[in-house]
Amino acid sequence: MKNNCRPLESAYITPDQASKIGGYCPMRYRQLAKAGDMRYEADSNGRIHKVNREDVGNYRKPQSGYRKHKPRQKKQQPEGYITSEEAKKITGYSEQYIISLGRKGTIRRITLGQTSFFSEDDVEKYAVADLVSRPKAALATGYTEGGITYKAKRDGVFYKKGGRVFFPRKWVQNMILGMKPLEEELFQTT
Repeated sequence: MKNNCRPLESAYITPDQASKIGGYCPMRYRQLAKAGDMRYEADSNGRIHKVNREDVGNYRKPQSGYRKHKPRQKKQQPEGYITSEEAKKITGYSEQYIISLGRKGTIRRITLGQTSFFSEDDVEKYAVADLVSRPKAALATGYTEGGITYKAKRDGVFYKKGGRVFFPRKWVQNMILGMKPLEEELFQTT
């Protein structure tokens, strides 16, 4: 006659067996046991060899594989304020220069975490006060008015007000220092 009896299941299982049941790695079950979140059996040195089967079943199983981190929440932009990237498009200055203007107090600035926001009114006032009209910019750089407008649109520093076109003074100075006039570029032989 055959014995059809199963051996009694122990109340304690190894962390490897627990990982198959619960979904976490064996080390996690050891950590939970050490933290007191789970009953366990240990040897005389304190090494955890077995954890309670019931506690493993009651511990929350991850939804699917690894737990995902919460995505970072985008900082809420205060009303009437813009980012340094938007201010760069309006003024033509680098983001670092705009941030330094904010630090000096020339432009009002609000910092949320590591993100700085600048008063849109102050940025526009600063940009208008430091603008050069298209005819003056063309005369100073040696470009035609169409050529300087094309380059300004390409660089994203084109500013229109009341039907007139303006460019940031600093951008025009950089054009004078670092660029050749359009005619020289066209007729240059290599």
